[in-house]
Amino acid sequence: MAELQTRQLPRLGSDELADLPGQGRRVLLLYKASCPTCRIALPLLEQLYRRGEGIIDIVAVSQDTLEETEDFVRDNKITMPVYLDNPGWPLSTELGLASVPVLLLLDGDSLGSAIEGFSREEYRREMELMVSAAGLEWDCAYLFDTPELPDFKPG
Repeated sequence: MAELQTRQLPRLGSDELADLPGQGRRVLLLYKASCPTCRIALPLLEQLYRRGEGIIDIVAVSQDTLEETEDFVRDNKITMPVYLDNPGWPLSTELGLASVPVLLLLDGDSLGSAIEGFSREEYRREMELMVSAAGLEWDCAYLFDTPELPDFKPG
């Protein structure tokens, strides 16, 4: 099970961002357990995290309470690091987020790009780039060939 980090998240663009796991290109997924779209995005990233063999850096950021997050992590067998964006959702507020999930791609200590909601095409492209950049011999395309997976779903 992931180790939950309950301290406040560092501000993007600050030196404190180095406190988050990983180096270089990293991925943050902001989510809420009750969000149906988040329940599509998070399992895909969990599979990538597990296959990443410690090379692909993915961090989930929960907008839920500690108890809700612990339940969700346990029930869904989440192994990636999970942080809490509470109280008051400081990271979500700083980013001006209106909904989740949001996939944030960090390059060093700055925001590279963001994907709001779920887009099969965008998630596939980003995951393939992460696998390639990590030098892994794994074709993640099969994750997106599931007929139940929507082409797009807003948060």
